[in-house]
Amino acid sequence: MQAFVTGGFRGQELCWLNTMRMALKAISLADIVTADGQAITQQAYLLKHSNSLRDDFDWPRAPPGACNDDFVLLWRQALKKCFLAPHGVQHSRVLLPQSRLPSSTDCSVLNKWTWFFAEEERRIYCFCKYMKRWNIYVHDNRGKYCLSAFSADTLPLAANQLVTLAHRGTQRV
Repeated sequence: MQAFVTGGFRGQELCWLNTMRMALKAISLADIVTADGQAITQQAYLLKHSNSLRDDFDWPRAPPGACNDDFVLLWRQALKKCFLAPHGVQHSRVLLPQSRLPSSTDCSVLNKWTWFFAEEERRIYCFCKYMKRWNIYVHDNRGKYCLSAFSADTLPLAANQLVTLAHRGTQRV
């Protein structure tokens, strides 16, 4: 929130930004950036959800309408003004060099992260909270990752790279 104050946001706008931050379940920039710390996640930029690192905390319910179009516009403006590098691309989510975060090796982050990549296997593993199992996404011949019919009880040792992905309307990522 300090970055928003420094960016010139005050009064009702600052209150709304705080409400949106809580709706995302984010405490710091680390809660809304990609695994490599170089950009804001698409889901956080769209005000959908954070990277789930703070889901264990007790969060207030988002008030009705907390994610309407006006709030999303304000959220994007605040992110652009305070954290994002100015690019010619309208919806670029790349962070300013001084806002970038190093890739995390903190055990608390690794234990809560839900997407991992196994380079040798060319597979992505996603933890499914409801099944308490790891869904497996396999690489297809079109360069996409498709949900496999198989899942795993534990994350393989080869799956040691954090990744940030989101579904785009299909079972492919």
